[in-house]
Amino acid sequence: MFTVWRSFIALALVVMLVSAGGILGYGMGFSHYQPKVSSLEQQLKASQTELADTKTALSQAQSKLSDGTAHLRRTQDDAHRAVLELDQVRGQLGSARVQADKLAGDLGATILRLDIRELQLTSLLGRELQWEQLRQVVDQMGNDRQLLAELRQQTPSTKEEAIRYWENVKRLAAQSDTRLSPKVDQVIAATRTFFDWQDSLYTNQDERNTGFFLTGAYLLPSVTSDLMDSVFLVVVARIDAALQQAQALG
Repeated sequence: MFTVWRSFIALALVVMLVSAGGILGYGMGFSHYQPKVSSLEQQLKASQTELADTKTALSQAQSKLSDGTAHLRRTQDDAHRAVLELDQVRGQLGSARVQADKLAGDLGATILRLDIRELQLTSLLGRELQWEQLRQVVDQMGNDRQLLAELRQQTPSTKEEAIRYWENVKRLAAQSDTRLSPKVDQVIAATRTFFDWQDSLYTNQDERNTGFFLTGAYLLPSVTSDLMDSVFLVVVARIDAALQQAQALG
């Protein structure tokens, strides 16, 4: 009986030792792997935070891309309108060039007519009767001829040269008929305005096109045409008066 109890006690001791060893091994394993698990959890949290930040940045980038696309479309629309308005201004300038070419042709025909009339009047000067009055008219027609010849010249392309050109025209116009001087003053003022507009810096084509009208730069072709018409009237009236005087002498 005592032997049985000894065996039982021995078996219990063995079981206790084995259990104690298992518990000790589990504790040692837990102590070994617990820091790694905590590190992995921290890395997971950091990855989740980085993923959230990445999603936020992606959302902001998509919003900026949408804004940029809308701005690009508005810019393209503005550029299209500017091209259309530029074509319109080019058309107006083309019409002004056509009108200028027509005026140049009219000037050539007038000068030719003036030369013919001058020859006719010169031949009549051989007569002694009232020749002095007729000579004065012919001399005045010489001033007209110089004025017309100057107006046939190409207008300079720079502001300073253009103003000097029109000031010389004014001098010749005053010799022909003083009533022409205010007309030339209008052309000189319009020339200054046109070149000021042309040389100004604008932020965009819309502002430049608006400035073309608001500054009055568009008036240059019309005041120039008005001057040409006035010169033609003066020259034609003088030719007719000279012919009438010549016919009276006949």
